[in-house]
Amino acid sequence: IDQVKNVNPETNYRVRVCARHPVYENHRIHIFQQLIRSFSKKNAEETLEILGELMFQSQAAYTQIGLGNTITDEIVSLVREAGHTGGVYGARITGGGSGGTVCVLAYGSKGKRTVKEIHEEMCRRAGHKLFLFTGSSNGAVTLKK
Repeated sequence: IDQVKNVNPETNYRVRVCARHPVYENHRIHIFQQLIRSFSKKNAEETLEILGELMFQSQAAYTQIGLGNTITDEIVSLVREAGHTGGVYGARITGGGSGGTVCVLAYGSKGKRTVKEIHEEMCRRAGHKLFLFTGSSNGAVTLKK
């Protein structure tokens, strides 16, 4: 029936893990949005830890369905290693399929410094310059029709 892909009866397909990803990802996104909306300096540390964990879960799920990328996985690992003491709380691949962009949740000057250090380390490992984008924007919301 599918004119794009033939099903091979000899192959075990990972249907459950692939179907589970968008459902759980949607749930993570809703929780993430609620936490961002309720963010305050009073509960910053606790909120950042939960936000970061949601990002790490998202990254793990993305990798489980076969869309991971060695370099982006390496960046996420460095963020996890640096952790809260480094001012970084979470990271996940972002962008279109098997991307090359990692979003890092960093807080304060310590977090910015740690992200720059991770960037420098990854440039060294890759043997060429990698781009580092900082800050945030309204993204597609600012595009006019």
